[in-house]
Amino acid sequence: MSNLVKVMGNQVVVDSREVAKNFGKEHRNVMRAIDGLIKGMLNFAHTPELFSKQESVNEQNGQTYNCYVMNRDGFSLLVMGFTGAKALEWKIKYIQAFNAMEQELMQRTAPKIGTSTTPAGDALEDAVKAKVAILELVTGIKDGMATLQALEYAEHLHGISMEPVRVLIPAAEHKVGKYNPTQLGECIGLKAQAVNKLLADRGWQVRDGKKWHLTEAGTSYGEELPFKRNGHSDYRILWNEDAMNALQAGEQTK
Repeated sequence: MSNLVKVMGNQVVVDSREVAKNFGKEHRNVMRAIDGLIKGMLNFAHTPELFSKQESVNEQNGQTYNCYVMNRDGFSLLVMGFTGAKALEWKIKYIQAFNAMEQELMQRTAPKIGTSTTPAGDALEDAVKAKVAILELVTGIKDGMATLQALEYAEHLHGISMEPVRVLIPAAEHKVGKYNPTQLGECIGLKAQAVNKLLADRGWQVRDGKKWHLTEAGTSYGEELPFKRNGHSDYRILWNEDAMNALQAGEQTK
């Protein structure tokens, strides 16, 4: 595990080439992403140095290539938007590797530089830890949603805007649910109760007591998402554009 990271100048760092290889990314794309982060951070005062550009010589062809080494904060900022189960697995491996190497440095009585000494860095680290916890605790939550919740947690905890990171989150790879039955009904001229019956007739949802749940067929048209209202937490179904279009088409053919 410790071979994922190394010590450079009393800091625990990781090489951008290793990050690209382990996360299944093209190194040039990782370099481009880091360049974008560095450029974006120039808009903020007192930004810590998270990335250091290095040159390396390819032993086979003798050509010189650029790469970056980054500390824990830089790594956390870079991989925040990496999604998928495999990406999560590598994030956890790197967190464990950073922790192990930092512990080793402490035992050597050397200064512990790998962890953040800035408010922004602290907020980033807490956001990464919160996202890992959310993904473990909340079954079926989408990666992007977990990232948003983790950033919101870090904002409340540290009082720092995480908007520069939030805008880096990639667009959802699935069609996002955003319509409740009332909103669907407003578009097709039906009450919410009639819409729920129509959705059930199509086999997209089933009723269990007072609650509606998605069927397997319904997962193509909606998603069950958590919500909180008046101190009460529960799940509700929100329907996507495909559901809206299908219902509108069905009403027009009547």
